[in-house]
Amino acid sequence: MTALQGELRPTGPESSRRWDCFGVPVDLVGRDEGLRRVRQLLTQPGGQWVASLNPEIVYAAWHDPLLAAALRRATLSLADGIGVVWANRLFGGPLRERVPGVDLLENCLAVCAAESWPVYFLGAVPGVAAEAARRAAQRWPGLAVVGTYHGYFGSEDDERVLRSIEAAAPRLIAVGMGHPKQEAWLSRNMPQLRGSVGLACGGSIDVLAGRVRRAPAWVRHANVEWLYRVLAAPRVRLRRSATLLAFGYRIAGHRLRGHGKTGP
Repeated sequence: MTALQGELRPTGPESSRRWDCFGVPVDLVGRDEGLRRVRQLLTQPGGQWVASLNPEIVYAAWHDPLLAAALRRATLSLADGIGVVWANRLFGGPLRERVPGVDLLENCLAVCAAESWPVYFLGAVPGVAAEAARRAAQRWPGLAVVGTYHGYFGSEDDERVLRSIEAAAPRLIAVGMGHPKQEAWLSRNMPQLRGSVGLACGGSIDVLAGRVRRAPAWVRHANVEWLYRVLAAPRVRLRRSATLLAFGYRIAGHRLRGHGKTGP
């Protein structure tokens, strides 16, 4: 497991500082700046990819060196979960808001439609990515979806999927296969896809396809979307809630013991 550090490390201009969340990098940008930086990546694709972090992914990376290594290779790592924002604030960091993954994907699709940049959907169960593509094309006129593929393929099909994406030449690849599979796929394959930007989007493809309903706006604004999900699907979410508690316990414990540094 990666050693705990909890440092705020400058890696360039002030707006591009990263927080080392005990071995997992988090870019210290809020919603508007995060969206701006992703749009900037889309103007200059080069095999880059964007990670969306929630406490569950961060906690998994603390126990999975391969996932942690993949996340460290992301071009941009945004705080999708409010727990990550809370953790940074507890250590005196500047994060005050999250960058919701669904909003990020929708913003990217709107930009791609406006700029005539092609998009590829990779993930979810068979048929869902195609439905997400159909709905997205209706919602954003002019959006060109040049391919879709489900996320339930094995290593024997990895090369075939990669060749399919290369032939389609998308500007944006939305990858929703759940962690750690989506991060491993992006880390391994994006260096070969030099004309594309990859986006780890978890269940956002299911949301676009209409299979999963987002929490009401007031719930999202109150930063209790996680609670809404637990109440909506208790059998699925209660197990994940245990991970949230473990994440919070570990963060709070290290902070109370005085571990970690604050400030650049």
